[in-house]
Amino acid sequence: MTTNKLKIRVMRRVYVLFFARKAVGATAMKIYTLLLSSVGIVSLVSVGNIVSNMPNIPQSSASEVFSFVFYALTHTEFVVQLLIVATLTAVLWLTRDIIRGFHYVPQLKRV
Repeated sequence: MTTNKLKIRVMRRVYVLFFARKAVGATAMKIYTLLLSSVGIVSLVSVGNIVSNMPNIPQSSASEVFSFVFYALTHTEFVVQLLIVATLTAVLWLTRDIIRGFHYVPQLKRV
């Protein structure tokens, strides 16, 4: 095997490992959770019917909208409730990661 072929082979493995680590990282898992739970909700819930049954927000009080949302959440199937919790959890985790990313300032060391 020539040196060039060996270099190509080694670098291909390095690229595969690099992208595999990125694809299985913590942030990627949060994004996958968000996407899968959102797809599950959309496939199990008739969003159009929920919107048509919802009270008119500009003309309704906040308590009416809250009671509608609470009733809708408590009287849905358990699987949908789990998917909603998973979606909200993934959104909160991703929001926390984004906020932490803005606050991260690398420290430079003087030599």
